[in-house]
Amino acid sequence: MEDKLKNKISHIALKSLDILFVNNPSGTAFGVLLGVCIWVVFDIFLPILQESTNLKLNRNIWEWMIVGATSMNGKKIFFPKKLPKEVEVGLSYIREAKLDGAQAWQIQQMHINLYNKMIENMDINDSTDKYLKQLKKRKGQKS
Repeated sequence: MEDKLKNKISHIALKSLDILFVNNPSGTAFGVLLGVCIWVVFDIFLPILQESTNLKLNRNIWEWMIVGATSMNGKKIFFPKKLPKEVEVGLSYIREAKLDGAQAWQIQQMHINLYNKMIENMDINDSTDKYLKQLKKRKGQKS
């Protein structure tokens, strides 16, 4: 039971780090900047607030940076986009194959097959089709 809890906590931590630094680096940067700005404002007005009220606010900049980064990434952290069911099943199958000792080339081929299946199932509308034609035209001009 304890190992499951540790695995779950590490999974959440890794997923959060991926969101913060890989999926949304600009949101994280702006969040840290927002936290620093909030810290500066509170540091300027804290003596006035403490004289008029019994408010005890922490002056630690790191906590305000975390608050800012969380506020800018909150939607992605707490309400992540879900993958289609077929993709989740395919990824779980690939994970099981890794655990069963499949070779690297087999895992790579499984990923390629999953990508191809996803591409086949994509719904291409008119604007996407026009965009793809423009890309092909540009590629032809560069050659």
